[in-house]
Amino acid sequence: MRKIMISTMMIVFMQHINAQDLIITSQNDSINAKITKIKEGKVNFRYMKNGNLKKTLLPLSEIEVYEKNFYKTSGIPSKAKLESNYKGKRLHVGTNAGFAFRTAKISGIQDETLKKHVKKLKSGVNFGLDAHYFLKERLGLGLKFNSFYSTAKENNLVASFPNGDVGRGLENKVSINFIGPSLMTRLLSKNKKHTLLLSTAAGYISYKDEQTIGNRLSKTTGDTIGVSVDLGYDIGLTDYMALEFLTSWTTGALDELEVEENGAVTTIDLVDTTGDREGLSRINISAGLRFYL
Repeated sequence: MRKIMISTMMIVFMQHINAQDLIITSQNDSINAKITKIKEGKVNFRYMKNGNLKKTLLPLSEIEVYEKNFYKTSGIPSKAKLESNYKGKRLHVGTNAGFAFRTAKISGIQDETLKKHVKKLKSGVNFGLDAHYFLKERLGLGLKFNSFYSTAKENNLVASFPNGDVGRGLENKVSINFIGPSLMTRLLSKNKKHTLLLSTAAGYISYKDEQTIGNRLSKTTGDTIGVSVDLGYDIGLTDYMALEFLTSWTTGALDELEVEENGAVTTIDLVDTTGDREGLSRINISAGLRFYL
């Protein structure tokens, strides 16, 4: 008797699981569907069309009647996979260039000429490149790269070295690069031609400062982990290309630096020696092109 009861319960349970719902629209169309949610005056459901499993929703105002478990067997195959509603181009590649400036404050420099020199190095040019694959209309995953470059030169500055040498003239060439995985979200205009973009990336930052004092050359390098955030607006030019305006913020800080001169490398712990870190934060203002492939 117990086995019969269990078997009967299993049959009823399986019929309920496999049952499917009926939706009759106000246009008198009958839909064999599986209702997944009814909320805020809308009915969300899945259905088969041309052999593909799709999902959609209808306002209750457009439905004459719906009845759950109307059909005893499901019209949706158990192995059917949901077809993506996103039909747009999935690979988006953007390239941009513009002006950038570092936001860290200048401290510990008394000489006015040297302070002006360092201030010049805080402003420079930037170049950016990113590629994202869109899983959905509003969500893409990809890789982002951006680069900052600045240079400054003072011909009349005189520097004295501990060994008694004197150098005239100072030149620095600074480059800061970021690369890392990125998450991009977007909001399309009503006509689908223009796009508001927001992306966030976390990755690797490298720093290099090539310095020349008189005839003495040195190279200072460092690396760290940082974050980069983009806010942009794309103006569609064609189905495959858009004009992009972009504001970016990249942040990170160095705990130590390596200084190489004449083949000798010295490591400087910034926290121990200066009590501070080398800030790499910067803001980029750029324009460029985005390609839809």
